Amino acid sequence: YWKRATKKGALWGLLAGFGIWAYTLPLPTMVETGVLPIQFIDHGPFGIELLKPHQLFGLTGASHITQAAFWSLTANTVIYFFVSLFTSQSPLEVSQADLFVDIYKYRKGSTDYDVMRRQAMVKDIRILLNRFLGEPRGNLLLNAYENSQRIDLAQQKVAGADLVNYAETHLAGAIGAASAKIIIGSITKEEPISLEEMFKVLEQTKEIIQYSKALERKSAELERTTKQLKEANERLKELDRLKADFITTVTHELRTPITSIKALSKIIKETPNLPEEQKQEFLTIVVSESERLTRLINQVLDLEKIQSGPENRTLAPIDFAAVTERAYSGLRQLMRDRNIRHELMIEHQPLKVKGNNDRLTQVVVNLISNAIKFSKEGNGAITVHLCQDGQMAVLKVQDNGKGIQPKDQKLIFEKFTQLSDEDRGKPKGSGLGLFITHSIVAQHGGNIHVESQPEMGATFIVEIPIWTEKSQ
Repeated sequence: YWKRATKKGALWGLLAGFGIWAYTLPLPTMVETGVLPIQFIDHGPFGIELLKPHQLFGLTGASHITQAAFWSLTANTVIYFFVSLFTSQSPLEVSQADLFVDIYKYRKGSTDYDVMRRQAMVKDIRILLNRFLGEPRGNLLLNAYENSQRIDLAQQKVAGADLVNYAETHLAGAIGAASAKIIIGSITKEEPISLEEMFKVLEQTKEIIQYSKALERKSAELERTTKQLKEANERLKELDRLKADFITTVTHELRTPITSIKALSKIIKETPNLPEEQKQEFLTIVVSESERLTRLINQVLDLEKIQSGPENRTLAPIDFAAVTERAYSGLRQLMRDRNIRHELMIEHQPLKVKGNNDRLTQVVVNLISNAIKFSKEGNGAITVHLCQDGQMAVLKVQDNGKGIQPKDQKLIFEKFTQLSDEDRGKPKGSGLGLFITHSIVAQHGGNIHVESQPEMGATFIVEIPIWTEKSQ
């Protein structure tokens, strides 16, 4: 009777004792059947003399049964003690241990009280069973008792010892043996503690357990909420960083053309005798920088629309081949001016997809403009290829530039990403073109990726679902 004992200690003690018993008695019999070699008994497993089953830990002079009993009980007791010492009792274990070990402090009377002679009122037995087991189960148990004993409890006031023991047995299964014993004791003898007071004590214990479980649930919810708040905080930090990057990049990109326009305009204004040829050159640069400024502003507006949510643009069946051809024609002169060889191949025409004409035109223009920017200087080559592959319209834009490293092939579709070139340095632009292109393609239910090897150019591949009457 040790109040500090725990359930884990008892279980591990039993397992240890059973294990020693099995090792010293049943296991050696397997030598006779040939399952284990004779060396197992004579020299122990792996030749370890101390582990010989009939002389365990060097103990000699005792019979096999005596030795098995000694070591199994020793292991049982030692493991039971130390596991209990280093583990904690649950609230229920503390309560049951106190009730079981100190049962006599909760009741008066001789310790020689004969449980077989206990008597109680039938109505009290009924109240107990209904209170702790529920009225349906309580009545079912009493009806079963009446049928087995062939009696009518309604005609009896006093319950005999059999009924008292019957009730205690079923209560023990619900509230524990020690608690059932003290509850039954309170109605079979005149105790200073009343039945109602005992109910209150047990109900309070039940409430404490429920409160403890509620606290555990709240703690788990709090941990989940804390994790969600941390994730939200990280997202806010990331948004703040992106905002700062956006302001820095856009400010820089706006300042460069504005500074150029301002400086050249000032020269033209303050130099009346400026040669006409040089004046035209400066005006050409001013127009070029103005167009660059316009493109940047349009990209920023497009970015804002994309980030604010899906656009309310009408998607309708359009000829993707015609869109590609118009975009290509609009950039043909620029490719000629830069001595870039160019080729357009359209295998299927018309090639209908469900989309927005302006947005898909922007996709094609962005990809061809990107190819122009990174093609080899003086010996550039660009191929635009449109075909149908199954249920997808596939657009490929290929250049012969420096190519893209594998580690950068996903990075280029992020905002403000600009890859530097060893020969050309950082290219002009905002780093928004491919991000906007990727977003537009995604809004059309398609996907975009790049295939490239260093020094072997790059091929951007766009796939958009084909429109059919069934898909309408």
